[in-house]
Amino acid sequence: QQSNEIMLQAIIVDDGSSDHSQTIAKHYTMLYPDIFEYHRKTNGGLSDARNYGVRFAKGTYLMFLDSDDYICERAISSLVELYNQTQASVVVGNLKIVDHQTGEVVRNSIQLPCSYYFFNSLKDLYACREIVEMDLNGIAWNKLIEKNFLLENNLFFDIGMFFEDDIWSYKVYCCKPKIAVSSIPTYIYR
Repeated sequence: QQSNEIMLQAIIVDDGSSDHSQTIAKHYTMLYPDIFEYHRKTNGGLSDARNYGVRFAKGTYLMFLDSDDYICERAISSLVELYNQTQASVVVGNLKIVDHQTGEVVRNSIQLPCSYYFFNSLKDLYACREIVEMDLNGIAWNKLIEKNFLLENNLFFDIGMFFEDDIWSYKVYCCKPKIAVSSIPTYIYR
């Protein structure tokens, strides 16, 4: 459930799944046709699926969500509010890690003394112990990123590689974005 003030577009890219994903995705597109879009393509891997989905994005921001994870209530509205305050090209939320099998919390979100942090550079971010402890830098998910920043800097995912999130993240940071990090938990990683 997100704020009514924010128009959402959820792009589901089915990268050739052989399970019941297609049925589930089509169900959501029928229930919420103004929000959900379903696109099926030949299997090309995670990077290819993300790049494919970006082509259909109509909004100002992008956020990647892996199929086995989920976002917290008000995640997107919280990140957009922080973007509006800071105009950071990359806005990162706090996260909780949950065991996929048992549902047990492996790591709660890191408690931060401030509601958010703002950084003009990656060097500044790495100088902040609390943020380094959050371990958020080698991931593509849990980040709200300006679509124009991504497109202008050609920040697409490299296809056919392992650890594509690490490579993508470093490419993003090499473009010297302003970065805001929220203390609010926005993402559940399983």
